[in-house]
Amino acid sequence: MDWLKLLRKDKPEPETVERKSYGTSPYPWGGGFLGSDNSQASSELFISYYKRVMPLSNAIDLIAEAFAAIPLKVLDTKTKEFVDHPVLDLLAKPNADITQKEFLRSFAKFFMITGNNFQLATGNINRPPLELMILPAQSISVSQGNDGFADVYTYSQGVNGSATFKRDEVDGRFRYFDGNDREIYHSKDFNPDCSDSRLWGLSKLQSIKIELDQYFNASVHNDSLLLNQARPSGALSTDADLSQDQIANLREEMDFMFSGPRNTGRPMLLDNGLAFSQFSQNMKDMDFVKMKEMVTEAIYNRLRIPLAMVQSSGLSLANMEHSPLTFYDNAVFPLADFIHTELTDFLMRRYPNSEDMVITFDPIDISAIETRRIKNVQILSGLNIMTDNEKRMMIGLEAIDGGDVISNPSAPQSEGFANNFDDKPDDFVESMKKQHYSDGTRVFSDDRIKEMAEKNGI
Repeated sequence: MDWLKLLRKDKPEPETVERKSYGTSPYPWGGGFLGSDNSQASSELFISYYKRVMPLSNAIDLIAEAFAAIPLKVLDTKTKEFVDHPVLDLLAKPNADITQKEFLRSFAKFFMITGNNFQLATGNINRPPLELMILPAQSISVSQGNDGFADVYTYSQGVNGSATFKRDEVDGRFRYFDGNDREIYHSKDFNPDCSDSRLWGLSKLQSIKIELDQYFNASVHNDSLLLNQARPSGALSTDADLSQDQIANLREEMDFMFSGPRNTGRPMLLDNGLAFSQFSQNMKDMDFVKMKEMVTEAIYNRLRIPLAMVQSSGLSLANMEHSPLTFYDNAVFPLADFIHTELTDFLMRRYPNSEDMVITFDPIDISAIETRRIKNVQILSGLNIMTDNEKRMMIGLEAIDGGDVISNPSAPQSEGFANNFDDKPDDFVESMKKQHYSDGTRVFSDDRIKEMAEKNGI
């Protein structure tokens, strides 16, 4: 049954609304005011922004590099322990051409730029993949099925033709195969559209498209001024009637003698009744430097990067300390959580006995947030509730002999601990349960909390 038709039954066809295009796109064919519903075209448009708008490419590279540098781990969700898993070997060398960092960096950049990413796995579809690769989003097209979901993905390979991946339902999940032991997996961002374009993720850059156009056009404007003697446009005029040959010769002489940065400031000597009139320019309206600064801020705000990381103005010791933490919390960790979840969903189903395994990371491996871990250890140390080895583990140090005891140099162990929770055992349990690592896993298991309570007479 076509549920889309049922939803539309007895509803009038929407009126066609003409949308005005301002023709400000840096891409040759233009992009329109709101961008195209064709996601291939939209992907090409936003990729062109990445290549042409320096603050945008800088911001995306900053996030992607930080994300790709995080070592991958596999967590057993039942035991809450990191384990060795063959998927890590695959991700360490996804294929013969790229490294793990290149693979993760490409995944992150395509997703942030276009709102979409396409992974391709080779090998028997019921076994672990032989290779992984990232397909460029602008080379993919998708066809909708009668049920409203994606039915066919087509990958255009240029002169090598195309590959078609058709939908199949396996264990209650849609999967897309090409019949040659290759599977494609589509990761997409949220898209609020109600049209067929909802099959695609909406690029985060869509909301700042106008600002990106402004930045590019400001650069073109300034470059044109430089190529034309760094002056506003003007016109040559004369009362004489010039032939076509004379006009052509005059243009050629002007290009050679007065155009280009090397001829900046050259005096213009005119004869035969020629006069030069400079076009007027309101400098307040043409303040492109300020506009580019505003666009740069809009880009970093949209991608949730602290401005203190990229701007020297207002930089303080407090900003230097907190900016990396804010950067990871707001920009890197959400991206890592999404991509790791997508990798888990795509890959773990192909490994036997891996239903409880998830691809993730260990916060201890990230030096940029080390100051926060140390502060957390200092706070917990004041409560006298952790062994020395547990404290060492939180900051990435190895266990030591005799370190499996709770100690506090400033107060006797039992007395200091009892003073905090002696008459409040429920508060102790709740306090311990609230201790989490950055990936959401608990620091102390229920058994460990019970053991600590018994040791300290709570």
